[in-house]
Amino acid sequence: MLLNRAGRALLAELCRVDEEILERALPSWRHGEEQFTGQARAAGGVWRVGATVVGPVTIGCRLCVARRSGQAVRAVRYAERWQRACERHHRWQLDADVDHGLERVCQKNGSVP
Repeated sequence: MLLNRAGRALLAELCRVDEEILERALPSWRHGEEQFTGQARAAGGVWRVGATVVGPVTIGCRLCVARRSGQAVRAVRYAERWQRACERHHRWQLDADVDHGLERVCQKNGSVP
């Protein structure tokens, strides 16, 4: 979702989070400004596929997600293929948009989960 300036301010207010923090957490936060030129000051947005705006999508390391959030849930992240190695857990994250059913490849012993 790409938001105009008023939309980003409204989302930050509703979430009770500073826009600077949301900008670090949401890669597309500042993308798409050119789509909103000349529009009213009302909050607005347009739907876009994240991979076409920001870049390739991968499934994040479930162990890292559990460490940060306390829950072992699936998370996706934007990362180029050369940025997908989890150094802490020795896992290579796979593409999120491919229907292969796997989240990762373990590097320690070369086995596939």
